[in-house]
Amino acid sequence: RIAVDNLAGTLGPRALAATGDLHWHNGELAFNDFRIDQGANRARLTGRLGATWSTDATLELGNLSTLLPALAGQATGSARIGGTPADPQIDFALEARALRLPAVTLPAPLARTLQVPLADWAVQGTATLRTVHIADATTRAPDFAITATGDVGWQRGLRWDVATRLTDFPLGRLAPELAGRVSGPFATRGELDGTLAALDVDTRLAGTLDEQPLTLRAEVRQD
Repeated sequence: RIAVDNLAGTLGPRALAATGDLHWHNGELAFNDFRIDQGANRARLTGRLGATWSTDATLELGNLSTLLPALAGQATGSARIGGTPADPQIDFALEARALRLPAVTLPAPLARTLQVPLADWAVQGTATLRTVHIADATTRAPDFAITATGDVGWQRGLRWDVATRLTDFPLGRLAPELAGRVSGPFATRGELDGTLAALDVDTRLAGTLDEQPLTLRAEVRQD
């Protein structure tokens, strides 16, 4: 048995602290209610680590941007960690609050920066050290709904391939000068590495703009 009263260090550029009891037996490390703090982010782990992971975790993520710089907001939830120490796989279910996704600047002739508004999300998926697969993501907003599935990776810049469905989405939340609401599918894939390297958009939206009927069918390709 190893009692860790306060183990402090760094993970990359950020401070890390751990407390709890560890048990070593037959080449496996077991832990029960082992706590890891990284700034405003906290995890409590119960399980074992040997040639493979088998661990359950409860998560309180007070600052998502310290884990994924492209995001901002807070989240709570649970995770199941499997795989190997070199290649872990994390199945997770999170409730995110005030989640801000990365802004996307569209190429000419659209030449517009779009920022998905702050919203609360329920998200389920699987993460590795290089990618996140979103099995289901749903907004928790009082005046509109968004559902999404897809994949996001960050091994070399940010890459995504996400299919989204909007319901009664207020266009003014993207750009204040746009008055209206739309519903329908919106699929996008792209690469962002400081600047927008590639973007594909395929959408079939219907609704209103300035109190007039609006139908938007578009395919945008930027390489």
